[in-house]
Amino acid sequence: MILTTMLIALAPIQLQVVGEGYLRLEAESGLAYVKSGTFTVVNGKLTHAGGFPLTPPVYVPAEASALNVDSHGLISAELPRGTVTIAQITLAKFPADSKPAELKGVLLFIEKPTLGKPGDAGFGAVRTGKNVAPHNASNLPSIVVNERSEIQSASITIGDIAKVEGPEPMATRISEAVIGLAPPLDVPRVITAATIQSALRSARIALDGIEIQVPEKAVVIRKSRVLKGEEIWSATRKWIADELPTLSSGVLITPIAERSVPLGDIEYTFRSVSETTKSVILAVEAKIGSERLFSQQLVINKTGTANVTNVPITARVGDMVRVVLISGAISVEATGRITWVGTDGHVKVVVEPTRAELIGSLKSDGSVEVNL
Repeated sequence: MILTTMLIALAPIQLQVVGEGYLRLEAESGLAYVKSGTFTVVNGKLTHAGGFPLTPPVYVPAEASALNVDSHGLISAELPRGTVTIAQITLAKFPADSKPAELKGVLLFIEKPTLGKPGDAGFGAVRTGKNVAPHNASNLPSIVVNERSEIQSASITIGDIAKVEGPEPMATRISEAVIGLAPPLDVPRVITAATIQSALRSARIALDGIEIQVPEKAVVIRKSRVLKGEEIWSATRKWIADELPTLSSGVLITPIAERSVPLGDIEYTFRSVSETTKSVILAVEAKIGSERLFSQQLVINKTGTANVTNVPITARVGDMVRVVLISGAISVEATGRITWVGTDGHVKVVVEPTRAELIGSLKSDGSVEVNL
């Protein structure tokens, strides 16, 4: 008896990469790449319509009656003995600014690709079936994420960080899909394909047919500027002139540090916290819109001058000192640690054990006098 193998003519199979990555083909001059295409079995290998086999090669058993490809690129063949996995598709991705040449329906890149499996971090998924749309079709929206995006708003949309193309109104819906809150200052937020997919799902936009390209490292940075202490003091002066004219301009004896703040119009809110015969403590809060940036207490000297004369400033931040607390005719001694030293003989101390932070005058004996 002579055994023969029956050759079954398999129906063409259509493959498409949805998201980042390209199918790899074995061309005459090296490797070629496609986003989608029709494949048939030629000489036992799964081959693109342009005549270029997939690589690594996919060898299809002659007795296979059908091929199946899942979204992770696993290819299985239906054989008389059952379904058998025969291959794993490997994708290639290139930098977002790559400009491939097109030849005979395939793409040629000069850059070296990064390889990965469909569904891996940074790589798209594989679709198969008659409804696969050809690459660059007008009904296929695309999202190309920037490597670095700087934003000013308090929230991030896909349109803030990516180039979105496609038919309307879908392209606008995609652009307006919200990713989330903007990152804190100086803390970059990493954007991945999963980030984009999550935003699309939240906006109830189906992922099918949307091409997503994300660079290997994509980040969002919050635009910012340096807010100088003098700007805060200028705003304080204006508020004093309008609301507390009897205080005059006063002398600020609380240090105001520079801060990194988001770009935008800062709104200040002031209120009087407490007042003594010599000073007023103000609370200042800064916001951009509803976003609170910072708050600080400022000590304003009512006399307009720092009443310190010929006091040698020998104290240093971190020194432990004797603190004399004076309230009327009563004085109490305590221990404190210096946290700031002014140029006019004033220092700030944290008093033990209450941890109260107070402004006082440095005396010639090395103690700090605080008038309550």
